Amino acid sequence: MKFMDFHCDTIYKIATKGGSLKENSYSIDSKKLKNSLGQFFAAYIDKNTTSRPFEFCNNLIDVFESTIKDCDNLCKATSFNEYLKNKSNNKTSAFLSIEGGEALEGSIDKLYHFFNRGVRLLTLTWNFENEIGYPNIDYKFKERPLKKFGLELIQEMDNLNMIIDVSHLSDGGFNSVIEESKGIVIASHSNCRALVNHPRNLEDYMIKAIGDRNGIVGINFYNKFLGTSKISTIDDMVKHIIHLYNVGGSDIVALGSDYDGIDCDVEMKNFTEIYKLHDKLRKHFSEDIIDKFFYKNGERIIRSMHN
Repeated sequence: MKFMDFHCDTIYKIATKGGSLKENSYSIDSKKLKNSLGQFFAAYIDKNTTSRPFEFCNNLIDVFESTIKDCDNLCKATSFNEYLKNKSNNKTSAFLSIEGGEALEGSIDKLYHFFNRGVRLLTLTWNFENEIGYPNIDYKFKERPLKKFGLELIQEMDNLNMIIDVSHLSDGGFNSVIEESKGIVIASHSNCRALVNHPRNLEDYMIKAIGDRNGIVGINFYNKFLGTSKISTIDDMVKHIIHLYNVGGSDIVALGSDYDGIDCDVEMKNFTEIYKLHDKLRKHFSEDIIDKFFYKNGERIIRSMHN
């Protein structure tokens, strides 16, 4: 059963707590990704723990580069052609992303630096205001648009065919991206605000806007975004997938687990149990549609990246 996932925080966990991508006690490692076609690994920036985000982000990428060398079935990819090569060799493509645009420290040159290091997706904000814009950790910054540097940045990302990720971004910032960007826009790990009124979730108009841009929304496995249960249930995942489908169509749904970045138990403890989600989705969708959700929609996004 093939799949791909647009967000995990495993590299940060390895960098700060130890372990290896080859095998670890976390939710993501090369063995648990045995049937995966692609995994996006976030270099996650927390301004509470670093005053030098550019340097810290480079350190995380160093950890990624070092630990992936030991993995037989996991191979770095920076383009659709490399993805296809890995797929033909039965390898999982490992894509680099950055979660928290403060890593750029307000510099377009640093965007190009990270692009040259293989980063192909940038989550513009995490839970802090930065040089780009404002977060939606709560509704405090809800209407705030992108800042001047943010507008300049997304134009440069369009030029590079980099993926603009609006997860965590304020509603006003989202509107700025949709109005000003002509490129690839996704929400890598977000759910539906119509089902759970949390500021990290997306309004229906946002889902429609992303769908109109041929983007995707990766379902996030965090219980507070999915529902009210103490653990993240597969039934709640299915409810959000159905809502995404009803609002945005079959081309918008993808996976954005947030594994190793969420602090709750998940009924599907890692991707070796993805059959559990598949079996419940079969009650609502055909195999062809589920394949879209699990990897074909993601392949379309990767096809749009820089080659």
